[in-house]
Amino acid sequence: MARSATMILLASVASGPALLAGCASTTTGGDSPTRAETPQASSSGTHPTQLLLAADSSLTDSDANGFPDTFQVVTYLFPESDVSALPVWAEGTFEFTLTGPDGKPIERWVFDQEASRAARVRTSVGRAESFFLRFGEGRDRMAPTVAELRGRFVSQDGRVLTAAGATSVRVGARR
Repeated sequence: MARSATMILLASVASGPALLAGCASTTTGGDSPTRAETPQASSSGTHPTQLLLAADSSLTDSDANGFPDTFQVVTYLFPESDVSALPVWAEGTFEFTLTGPDGKPIERWVFDQEASRAARVRTSVGRAESFFLRFGEGRDRMAPTVAELRGRFVSQDGRVLTAAGATSVRVGARR
């Protein structure tokens, strides 16, 4: 991707995933909203080669136990810049891993192909996926810390894309 396009996108992403996703959101689990039509993947021959992710910095405490447990992540898949400067949708699975300062995994989330397809949204940047990551039962109870979120996409044909670097997420008890 051209450097200027990357810088514009990163500036947009820095403003927060919730802003980028607009009113569109998707939850995982049994109470997911349904769509009349699921957005289709990009045309054949357009394979993503880069994964960019942005995590919302404001976690919510969905079970009101004093420990934030849910946050939004928006992902963008980009093809080669000579194909398109805009993000695309592709068939595959998304995996996210949150690690503590000691490098040990705190939590891991895997979204299969169906859940990944259901997470598709259109943002001001273009095509994206919007996921809500929630800690498992009791796994949100920890001291305040800054953790690192890493993401990976595995395409239907087995290509693996890993997001460059990690995104910081503040987790644990609220002060």
